[in-house]
Amino acid sequence: MSLMPKGVVSCILVIDALGVGWAHFDTAMTKQVLGMASVGYRDRVDRIVVGPSGMVVSAAWKFVRGLVSENLKQKFHITSTPAADLQQFIDPKDIPHHVFKA
Repeated sequence: MSLMPKGVVSCILVIDALGVGWAHFDTAMTKQVLGMASVGYRDRVDRIVVGPSGMVVSAAWKFVRGLVSENLKQKFHITSTPAADLQQFIDPKDIPHHVFKA
């Protein structure tokens, strides 16, 4: 059983950060997820889009980017306008209409 459809070799990870605060930031879990993305799925993850980026997301990214490889850093797209920016990477017709809605 495959998690990706036949012929699909990469994915875009979309992280909706609307309303994220310091209470949501877990350093240990972040390190584990980044380790998994860096090793286990590094070739499968094409792009990681995170937004909307407020003060907490921006501060967290400053911390996190020091923990990841240059290759993984280049895959991250931190944005304050995720709904619009996501269209740079995904055809608008393929973006679920509920993504990044308040």
